[in-house]
Amino acid sequence: MSGNRCSTREFLLSRMEPGGPKGPAARKSSVGLVAFYREFPNVLIGDAFVDRLHRRMRKLDRFGMMAIRIDRFAPKKDVPTDRYACQLLLDAGWALDACCHGDAGAWGLMDRRTFGCFLPGRGAEGSRKLAVEIQRRLKSLREETLSIGVAVHPLADFKKDAVFRNARKALRHAMMCGPGSVAVFDAVSLNISGDRLYDQGDVEGAAGEFLAALSLDPENVNVRNSLGVCYGRLNRFDQAMAVFREALVLDPKEPMTFYNAGLVSLMRGDRQRALRYFHQADAVGRDFFEAALQIGRLCLEAGDTEKSRDYLEKAVRIRPEPGVVYRHLGDCYTRLERFKAALSAYKKALKHNPSDAAALSAVGHLFEALGENLDIAVLICQNSVEIAPGSGLCRYRLGRLYFRQRRLDDALHEFLLASEYGCDASDYIEQIHRRRTAKAG
Repeated sequence: MSGNRCSTREFLLSRMEPGGPKGPAARKSSVGLVAFYREFPNVLIGDAFVDRLHRRMRKLDRFGMMAIRIDRFAPKKDVPTDRYACQLLLDAGWALDACCHGDAGAWGLMDRRTFGCFLPGRGAEGSRKLAVEIQRRLKSLREETLSIGVAVHPLADFKKDAVFRNARKALRHAMMCGPGSVAVFDAVSLNISGDRLYDQGDVEGAAGEFLAALSLDPENVNVRNSLGVCYGRLNRFDQAMAVFREALVLDPKEPMTFYNAGLVSLMRGDRQRALRYFHQADAVGRDFFEAALQIGRLCLEAGDTEKSRDYLEKAVRIRPEPGVVYRHLGDCYTRLERFKAALSAYKKALKHNPSDAAALSAVGHLFEALGENLDIAVLICQNSVEIAPGSGLCRYRLGRLYFRQRRLDDALHEFLLASEYGCDASDYIEQIHRRRTAKAG
């Protein structure tokens, strides 16, 4: 097995079973693994380890739990990978054994990738100190480091068996802080867990994590904002706005709270209130790109084109990378009949996102307005329809170009689809019918 195919933990633990290797599997194991089981014959893994701890914790009112991972695996060039990995596991085991057993604790493997260490009678600070000592012991033997997450019982309303999940969440927290870190489970750990669930699409689960975080840190504005965003995504708008109001009481100058309240107002269809919130976010925030973009977009929708231009240009100055701001700026310049500036903006939008059908369609539309080659304009608008066949505006613009080319059947097809997709093309449809009637007469 080469070092390129596996990490330490994946190599070391892939063939481990509770109680050590037995039968033919033992003969297939490397000398290093046999040495590990010879050194630690009673080590338990997975469910066997967790089940034993469950039985022990029933009789205890106070205990700590650590979840531990090796941060990196860097074998020496002159040492075979498997030998180096197995020696690393032995050294980690010795560090754990020396620290945990002295406290009548227990250590084992919670899963293929994670060591666990159970600490009867230890609170948060005592467990954290022991975690640092485990790291120190391993560091005295080799270069690799350990990330450690610590959880304790009792804590708030968490049940005893939650300590396993909480230790894992604290471990993720530690790993985000960099190699060799220790994190004690807290509101930040839950915030990280909630963000992870949200990114995975589990909005309800994320909301649960943020609520739990607030039980540990009720004044955490960041967590309240995250909870409000979850409620908004779940269409629980009243709850979302209530959470944002609570956050503003705690910190009336937090721009993200105003911004998030604006987003939820948009979800409710209240554009005027959303605009007020975005203006407040822009007022208290410094160089707040998202607020400037939203104000510019909403002003454009409301017909306040000059103000829209001011805010969209401000957004571009703050952050020139996102293509969407250039598309909105192109729309604004088009309204102002600054067609060359609009064309330049749309081209920048397409440079950032070549699949932006709206920007592509707008380029075709401007080619017509600027008297450019009509056939090229048609090809561009056809491409936009291929990207977004359900866009009424893209269909409408393509229909207009066909109409100019006197391709009435093609134009009628596009105008009918444009109307079906919400873009009114009734005037053109009526013109085509009149032309056909006149020609038939």
